[in-house]
Amino acid sequence: MADGGLPALSIRRVPFVEGHALIAHMLRDHYEELAQFKDSDVLEPDTERYLRIEAAGLLLFLVAESDGYPVGYSVSILANNLHYSATIVMQNDVLYVDRVHRHGRLGLQLIRATEKIAKESGAHRMIWHAKKDTPLDMLLPKLGYQVLDIMHVRTL
Repeated sequence: MADGGLPALSIRRVPFVEGHALIAHMLRDHYEELAQFKDSDVLEPDTERYLRIEAAGLLLFLVAESDGYPVGYSVSILANNLHYSATIVMQNDVLYVDRVHRHGRLGLQLIRATEKIAKESGAHRMIWHAKKDTPLDMLLPKLGYQVLDIMHVRTL
């Protein structure tokens, strides 16, 4: 416990294999809460692809912990923009904080930590994907983010 009896919160960067093991207990909750096509999309992360991205030095995996227990994560990928090749972007893949820890500022801390490392990594822009009308969707404009594209999806 931190001073005042509150849990000690920390965010740290970890390698993919370690991070994936640490957050395994949250993946099902994340899927159940946010996946849109549960009738056809099976939760099965492409581990080999993540490892290739990591080997290229382009993966950012952050784990948020409360008194050493994982309670959230942010995974992002660094890349040159396909249309503007001199522009480097950090694009968030997933962001999740377990329901019990959403009452505080942990989500904001994960966002800020991701932004900080993105900037240190040479990124010019940070890109977040947010499901419509979720807390993340409502928070990002308050942090100065603008809507750039709207994605429309249809099952074929």
